[in-house]
Parts: sequence; C-alpha cells; structure tokens
Amino acid sequence: MKALVVGSPHSASTRDVWIGVMKGLAANGVNVKSFDVFPLGEFFSTIVEYAQEKSLPISMLREVPSPMVLAYANTFMAAHAHEVDTVIFVSPQYLPMEIPRLLRKDGFKVVGIFTEAPYEDQIDAPSKADAFDYVFLNDRNSVSYWEMFNEHSFYLPHSYDPDVHFPSWDVPAGRKPRKDDINDHQHVVYVGSGFGRRQAYLEGVDWTGIDLKVYGHWPLLKPSTDKQVRERFAHVPMGYRSPLIPFVLNKMVENSFVARLYRGSAIGINMHRQERWSNNADMIIDNGEAYSMGPRGVELAACGTFQVSDYREEIVDVFGDSVPIHHNSQDLERLIRKYLNDPAERNRLARQQREAIKERTFANHMRRVLEIAA
Repeated sequence: MKALVVGSPHSASTRDVWIGVMKGLAANGVNVKSFDVFPLGEFFSTIVEYAQEKSLPISMLREVPSPMVLAYANTFMAAHAHEVDTVIFVSPQYLPMEIPRLLRKDGFKVVGIFTEAPYEDQIDAPSKADAFDYVFLNDRNSVSYWEMFNEHSFYLPHSYDPDVHFPSWDVPAGRKPRKDDINDHQHVVYVGSGFGRRQAYLEGVDWTGIDLKVYGHWPLLKPSTDKQVRERFAHVPMGYRSPLIPFVLNKMVENSFVARLYRGSAIGINMHRQERWSNNADMIIDNGEAYSMGPRGVELAACGTFQVSDYREEIVDVFGDSVPIHHNSQDLERLIRKYLNDPAERNRLARQQREAIKERTFANHMRRVLEIAA
C-alpha cells in the first residue's frame, strides 16, 4: 500500500500527530509519501496579505483564493504524481472539501483524522464528514454524531511515539538521555495553550515554594488589543497583570523538547480543553460531551512522569486511581504539595501510569486504521 499523508497548517501539536501517523504507517509496511502543508500555508498567507495591502480593486481581490486553498491544492497533484492508493489528511479542519471530493472522484481512497473532536464536531461533521471514505476521531463520544453524516466513522485514541516519549528507566536502544532526563527534580510542568479558563485555574493556585514551568502560547498574561486573541481565548480587563507571568515561558516548543521537559519534572499537570474554539471563548463543550483524554495525558504517562489531571472519563477508565484527579485550583495545589513531599509514592504511581498506556503507540493505532480502511 502507498499512502500520501497530508499534515495540517499548524507548527505544534497537530504537526506531531502528522509525524506520528507517518511513522506508525511506515512501521506497518506502508510506503509513505508526505505532504507538509505548514510552510505552504505560511507562504500563501503572506502572499494574500500582500495582495490585500496593495489595495487592489475589489473585483480582483475576489479572484484571489484563500491561503488554505492554495496550500492544499497541490495535494491533488501529489496524489497523482506519487500514484498512491490512499490519501490521509491529518487534522483537516482547514482543508477545502472540494479536494477530498475530487480525489475520491479520481479513484483515491480518502481518510480524515480529526484531532479536534469533540470541540468542533458541530461545525465539522455536517460539512466535512461525507467528503471522506473513512473518518477517525480522537474522542469516542464524537463517533455517534459523525455517524449521522458518515457511517464509516471510528474512534482513534491519542497516541505516543516510543522514539520520543520514553521513561528514564526504559531508554530505547541507541538513545542516551541528557542529564536532565531524570524524574527526580522538584519541577512542576504544564505545556498547553493558554485558554482563559486554564489560566484562571492556574492563577488560583498559591505557587509559593513550588518551581512551576509553563510552556505554550499564553496571550492573556496581559491585556491585548488583538481582536482575534480576545475572541478566541478570553477577555482580560485593562490594567490586569497575571500572577503567572514569572512562571510562563511564552513560547511554542517541539514535542521532542516537551518529552525532555516531562522526564526532567517531578509532576506534570494535565488539563483538558473546554473551549470549542469557534472564534468565541465563551462557547464551551457540554458536561459529558468529551470522553477521551488529550494527547498530553498519554505523553506524560509514556515519559514516566507522574501526572495529576482534571477529570475526563477515559482518564479514570484507563488509569484508575493511579492518576489523582483535581477538580479545582485548591485540589491542584493540595495534590502538588502532597506528591512533591512523597517521591516514592510519586514514582510508584508514575510506573503504573506508564504501564496503563504502554500499548497506545502510533504503530498500534495505525494498524487498526489499516484494518478498517485499507
């Protein structure tokens, strides 16, 4: 089997999924051809912005395609050039649906892996599901909704890459962990996007005496005049200054570096997204709408890092009581202080967490994709 695997126009989390999917397919004997949308999306966004800045007549601007149409258009040519059997789109929330429909018309099997389930189901399923032969969703509770629009909809749990996510006590052959890849430092780490609810949650903790390190895009540490930031993340009162500022390294980090951070931390904080992200920070998912843990819950456990998590049903189903659950800021602070003072119990539970997700690799999950869609 030969497959063209198309990434998303993102530089972080969904890009990691794209890389993992390619590695997982190759591990199962698939001849993988890659198509990287990210640099094309950046390039064409710049071109379109330039055209708009030139004050071209409205009639001409109407003829300029969107950056995402331009970025994805060559996937059609690439599928023909490589003579693949299947085209797999990873996180295709910005993909123009004419492309998978045209690919199917030309005889290609087309698969979509939707990473934003369940947050964007109400937007994506009615308009995108029927453009694919098969749909895979990263939340189990999303499947029944998507099946109304495409009967070939399936649950695909989040995965980890054993070459990247491994504990300090089980290092892959040929890998030598750096000095900081030892899970006995008194650091507490959180990696994720700074949605307003997450920020308020962490701000409710008294971090005195705790070495907290926060990574990711955190645009609300100070008031912003950027309309898009205010709509997508939250509203910050003028004059506000977050108490998290001393702890936040406001930058995106690659997954290989995140794994090192996890191995070098005593405790990893896991918090799941609530926002639907449909350009409105006030829109959140309903209670019980999401079932599945996010990718960080899997990666923390795979790295052998003891984690505490907010509630998700799958966290409890998979980890049992090895992952302590926090329900509010006070819970989070209590659990962190408790386990910082009990490294033996922390490490015992971390090993249980690791064992619970040991089989959740990209190679294993791509084998199931092939069984269904090949």
